[in-house]
Amino acid sequence: MEGKPGTRTVCGIEIPAEQRTPLVEALLRVIEQLQSTVQQQQRRIEQLEDEVRRLKGLPEKPKRKPGPSSLNDPSGPPSAAGEKKKPNTSDGKRPGSAKRSKTPLLVIHDDVPLPLDGLPDGTKFLGYQDFTVQDLKVEPHNTRYRRCRYQLPDGTIVTAPLPKDVTSHFGPTLRQYTLYQHFHNHVTQPLLYEELCELGIDISVGQVNRLLTEGHDAFHEEKDRLLGVLFLGLAAMMLATMALIALTALVAIAFWDTYRWQSLAGITAVYAIAALICAIKARSGLHSSPMVFEATLAEFEKDREIFRKQ
Repeated sequence: MEGKPGTRTVCGIEIPAEQRTPLVEALLRVIEQLQSTVQQQQRRIEQLEDEVRRLKGLPEKPKRKPGPSSLNDPSGPPSAAGEKKKPNTSDGKRPGSAKRSKTPLLVIHDDVPLPLDGLPDGTKFLGYQDFTVQDLKVEPHNTRYRRCRYQLPDGTIVTAPLPKDVTSHFGPTLRQYTLYQHFHNHVTQPLLYEELCELGIDISVGQVNRLLTEGHDAFHEEKDRLLGVLFLGLAAMMLATMALIALTALVAIAFWDTYRWQSLAGITAVYAIAALICAIKARSGLHSSPMVFEATLAEFEKDREIFRKQ
């Protein structure tokens, strides 16, 4: 780079002509080559950064035009940080931020009136201003079945039986909660045992293990029954389809010259009647099978009736 006549400027340093010896000239050429190489590498690095951003799906690097800064200019344009964003809606809220009131849909379990004391005479009561607080109540619920015992005239002692849905000392809700925590929330058995003890449940480590591993025969029986029915149904459907195709072709060939359309109509009617009989049989088989979670479904039905009354 040339400055004054007879001088040469490199990296902001002016070198007069009388100081530029052959060695200095060679060094200046090396410095210029290094500057050119650095600029090329800088451009290459920027290209690679843009390619990495594109492959990662990142936003593109903003390109700023070189120019004088207006930060120190009071009359210049305001910065982006100082600009006030305009609201997207007339009330100053962004679209979709409006919240609907869910309080009327809640079931209120307790009403706590809050009166004021020390009011002057002549004060008129205007009603209530409601403030709803949602909370969660997790606590043990123990039921004691007092089975009546009788002594018959012949001396035999009989005891009233337990309800059909009572099969152990742990109710269905506790069993469901234990299974849900372990298999869905991945809570280990030691942590699950500690949690139940903290909630006030009198239970041992072995009983927690039995709740998770035993008494699930209904699940396995239902799974085996459904798999067996599915396999047999698929096999029967495939074989029946092959047989019906062969039978249709055989009947159509036999009556092709005499009763062509009558034979095809008869085959269609037979197929329709057979399909109806199979559908009726399948429906009756599903209805005759024992209901899974019968006690739980009964509790859900009771809760639904309570909500309807409220």
